[in-house]
Amino acid sequence: AKQLWIEVGEGVDDKSLTVFSSNKVLSALQCVIRCPCKEAQRFSDMYMKPIVNAILDQQVDRNEKDTNKTIAAILRTSIDIATKELTNPCNTKKCSTLEALGSIFDKKKAYYGDSESSGNPQVRVDMIMRFGHSSHKGFHHLATRIAQSPSEFTNIDTLHFLLLATLDASFVLSLDEAPRRISRATMDHLLGEDDLTKYPTQYLYLVRHDLQRLCKKLSLSTPQLMSEFNQFWRSLTLKLIKSESQQHKLFGLKEIEYLIDACRLPEA
Repeated sequence: AKQLWIEVGEGVDDKSLTVFSSNKVLSALQCVIRCPCKEAQRFSDMYMKPIVNAILDQQVDRNEKDTNKTIAAILRTSIDIATKELTNPCNTKKCSTLEALGSIFDKKKAYYGDSESSGNPQVRVDMIMRFGHSSHKGFHHLATRIAQSPSEFTNIDTLHFLLLATLDASFVLSLDEAPRRISRATMDHLLGEDDLTKYPTQYLYLVRHDLQRLCKKLSLSTPQLMSEFNQFWRSLTLKLIKSESQQHKLFGLKEIEYLIDACRLPEA
C-alpha cells in the first residue's frame, strides 16, 4: 500500500494523473480504508482533494462505461473516507478532506456537465445520496463538525458547495435535524468571524443565498427558522457595512437593497 500511495502521489505532483490511471487511484484510496495508519492519513490529507479535482476537471463521455464505472467507484470511496474523517478532529486548521468533499458536490465540475450534454450529472446526485444515507449519516457529522470546529471552514467556496448539497439532499432524503443544525451552525460561524474581508464577496453572497433557500425550505416544518435567518441576514449586513474593506462595505449596502425587497414579501 505504501508504494502505491507514493506512486499515485507522484502522479498527482507531476500532473500525469488522468482518468486513464484511475484504476491505480481507486486501489490507493481503497487501501486508505483497509489500512488505517499514519501514512494512509498523510496520503488522504495531501492527495484526496487533488485526485478528486483531477478526475472531475476532465470531461468523459457517458458512453465510456468502464472509465465512468471506475470514476464513480473513486468518488464513492472518497465519500466513505471523508465521512469517516468527519468524525475525527482535523490536525490542521485547513481540512483538505472537507475541501475534497466540496469538490465532489460542485455541480459545475466538467465531469458532471449536464443532462443535455455528454456529462454525468447523475453521479453527483448519487454521491449526495451516499453521503446522506442512514449508514453514513454524513450530513449529521457535517453539522457537528461546523458547530464544533468552524475554524476548519476557511474556504467559503467549500461551504457553499456543502450547503448546496444539503439543500439538494433535503428534497430527496429524510435527514431529520441535520439540515437545521447545518443552517444554524453556518450562521453562527459567519457571525462569529472577526474578519469577513478574508472571504470574497461573491461567495459571501452565494452562502447567504444558499442559507436563505435552505431555511425557506425547512421553514415549512420549522417556521421559526426563517426568522432566525432574517436576524442573521441583518446582523451579517451590519458587520459588512462596518468593515474596513471598501468592497465589503459596498456589498453590505447592496445587501440592504435585497433586505428591503425581502421585507416586502409575506414570508419575511
